[in-house]
Amino acid sequence: MAAVISFPKALGSPRDAKWTFADGQAITTDAISDNVLDLGSHRADDEYPIDLGTGTAMKINIDIVEAFAGGTSMNFQVQAAEDAALASAITVVETGVILDALLTLGTRLTVTIPEGVKLDRYLGVNLVDVGAHSAGAVDIYLAP
Repeated sequence: MAAVISFPKALGSPRDAKWTFADGQAITTDAISDNVLDLGSHRADDEYPIDLGTGTAMKINIDIVEAFAGGTSMNFQVQAAEDAALASAITVVETGVILDALLTLGTRLTVTIPEGVKLDRYLGVNLVDVGAHSAGAVDIYLAP
């Protein structure tokens, strides 16, 4: 199960652990990001999910820290759910299918959570592996 990190009250460095979904996470099969952000304590009202994108869109960077090999492609899906395991998650935004040939060391992918999107309590990244990867690792973090 992914570690649950409370969402920070103040913006810090984008690479701060409080903003990190994955830090060198190896991917050889479908998985959820090593960390899931808990937005729960910062919702204005328990009946209404947090509006993370108020005033500005939020970006999530996916940095390839080890080139992908042995598989076919990857899809990175930012998901929100009421459970930390993301079992009942909805996909907020995704990269779409990206061929391994494009997932080389040093590549940065960025997805944007559109302004005004309402999110459930937990926010994580679903890593969809197509083919059996023998190599590939990522850093994934929220970049305000």
